[in-house]
Amino acid sequence: MANRSAGFWQPVVVVVCIAGYQWLVHSVLLDGHSAALRLALMCLPLAALAYWIARRAHNQFLWWAILVGASLLIYVVEQKEHLGLVAAYGMPHAAIYSVLLWVIMACAFSFWRTKEYSPMTEFTV
Repeated sequence: MANRSAGFWQPVVVVVCIAGYQWLVHSVLLDGHSAALRLALMCLPLAALAYWIARRAHNQFLWWAILVGASLLIYVVEQKEHLGLVAAYGMPHAAIYSVLLWVIMACAFSFWRTKEYSPMTEFTV
């Protein structure tokens, strides 16, 4: 019985932690808290990514280089413009949207090149 209860609460705790972290980040951005708190919040997603790299990545050197580069970029942006926390959230979103755009364009290109369906043959009378 205790095992079923633990299985139920794990996803709930994960969702609450993710929502709580988002709320904390937004409150820090809006209220202008100290630089130490901002840097700590920037390090949490990078630490989670570092944990994933250490455990599961096949090409660890490449991932570590990307992680160190992103960390340095975020730190420099935070020190110069005080936008490091915004950059820490903007860079992954931009990367995800770029990959999605590439996948969608590749699928659309391969779809339109097929001989079974052509936009010109369907609309001709």
